[in-house]
Amino acid sequence: MSARMPTDATAKRLPIVCFVLIMLVAFVGCSAFRSENDDNESFKKLLTAPDPPDTIGEAAVPYGLTYARVQGVGAVKGLPMTGAPAIPSELRDRLIAEMKTHDVPEPEKYLESNRTALVITEAIMPPGVKRGDVLDVKVQTPTRTDVDNLSGGWLMPSRLQEMRRLNGALRTSDVAVIGTGALVVRGQHEGNGSEMMLEGTILGGGIAQMDRPVGLVIRPEFQHVLLSAQFSKAINKRFFFFDGSSRRGIATPREDDFIELDVLPRYEHNVHRLLSVVRSISVTRNDSSLHERLSSLAEKLREPTTAAAAALSLEAIGPDAVPVLTEALQTSNPELRFYVAEALAYLDEEAAIEPLAQLAREQPAFRHPALKALQGMPQTAATKALRGLFNESSNELRYGAYCALRERSDAAAMVAGQRFGDAFFLHSLPSTADALVAVSLFRRPEVVIFGRNPAVTLTKSLISRGGIVIAPTPNGQVQLSRFQIDQADRTATVPPDVASVCAGVVTVGGGYGDCMDVLRVLKSEQGFAARLAFDPSPRPLRTYYRDSDNDENESPTDSETLGPEDITPEPEPEKSIWQRMAFWSEE
Repeated sequence: MSARMPTDATAKRLPIVCFVLIMLVAFVGCSAFRSENDDNESFKKLLTAPDPPDTIGEAAVPYGLTYARVQGVGAVKGLPMTGAPAIPSELRDRLIAEMKTHDVPEPEKYLESNRTALVITEAIMPPGVKRGDVLDVKVQTPTRTDVDNLSGGWLMPSRLQEMRRLNGALRTSDVAVIGTGALVVRGQHEGNGSEMMLEGTILGGGIAQMDRPVGLVIRPEFQHVLLSAQFSKAINKRFFFFDGSSRRGIATPREDDFIELDVLPRYEHNVHRLLSVVRSISVTRNDSSLHERLSSLAEKLREPTTAAAAALSLEAIGPDAVPVLTEALQTSNPELRFYVAEALAYLDEEAAIEPLAQLAREQPAFRHPALKALQGMPQTAATKALRGLFNESSNELRYGAYCALRERSDAAAMVAGQRFGDAFFLHSLPSTADALVAVSLFRRPEVVIFGRNPAVTLTKSLISRGGIVIAPTPNGQVQLSRFQIDQADRTATVPPDVASVCAGVVTVGGGYGDCMDVLRVLKSEQGFAARLAFDPSPRPLRTYYRDSDNDENESPTDSETLGPEDITPEPEPEKSIWQRMAFWSEE
């Protein structure tokens, strides 16, 4: 038989076949020299977890505690001839593309009207936010714009996303927030500068479209599936809830380096504290060492420099730590007393209520966290304590107590108010202190009157920046008038008091921003005697200066140390939305 020469295709495949055969021989040869002991050692190493630390915080760091900024572009409609055609730009192209997805007919023509304005939208998503939660949406015109004034406008639905420009291309996340609603323009409550009329907020106008999970990232030296499961078991032993009829822990080990945490309702207004307490949980806790641990933490509670961490550790232990905390509550040191009372509050112990209310009265540095702790306590005594703060002279203490009560289900009747359509809420609350009119700038449009409804006295006609005329009548009433282009003139005559004037603003077609504008003008012209405060909520991150005369165990050098350490992150410096738009900068 004659020999057959290989074809070209066969010749090309020969080197590949030879290479595969060589690799198989090498692999089989190496395996032949590998001993069974080597396999066993590798398997044992895989199953052997590192030694666990004393607390979870030594092995894991928090995840998801940052504030996520989401941005978008939108159109404001209903402006009284103060809008302007959208200037050609990348923003305009994006808005037109989005309007087409909503089947808006002729979006280019729509944006040419002087009753509309192209705006940049922004919202901040806090840690632990869940789908359906309500957020504020900030609105501002671009730097290049012909728009004169945004007051009276309504933001059409705007989709907000996380945006980054990477390698010259714009990258966006899924839709995180959808925002819409009536604008409260900054100039309506600050009243200075024309640029203030080009930025504002939609209070509670954003609805979260996704969850932001929180959890723990395990450090590399402790990353092991067995250790992750051990951490989760320790967390679930301390924190759990009932899902229907079954008990379920808050910790779920997703990977050997990540544990996801559900946020308990008790901590949903203070997610940072939950993570701090979880990281203070002991991994190797047992009943025989508990007494020794409690004794050690009781000693640390007496020292200001270690008391905050000790209180968190005792809160992490749970009900077994209540006797130690209750005994420490007798201290006269306000700082130590606050740490102890706060821990007891999150353990739902009634003994914390009166100390927290007293500290909120006397120590501004503790006011914000104290009210936050009282807000979630289940006892009706917490409601009574918060209600008692209405009689204090401090603006922020009264309004802060009201905001805490507003979130409690057992105080709905106590703080119930009147709603003026979709514009805003008006609440009148009894108080023995000087009358106060508090106007919200956060989350919910509302005017809260503490004490007697203030009388309005006018000697001349006034006009707000929104064009509402406030004038006295011969019979002592107050007349409000509004004149707008292409709309019928509106007037309303109301009794001469603040509550009635707020109602009259709505009658003449005004909104929440118009109401605060009218109140600002009236107060500037001494139209009523009560205090007027815009968003007088207690601020976090205040500094408490220790007084060495009041601290028995504190050295002179310690007296200059600042405390307490508030675990709420410090907000970033205020910048314009345009400056903060991520897609305008290269990364």
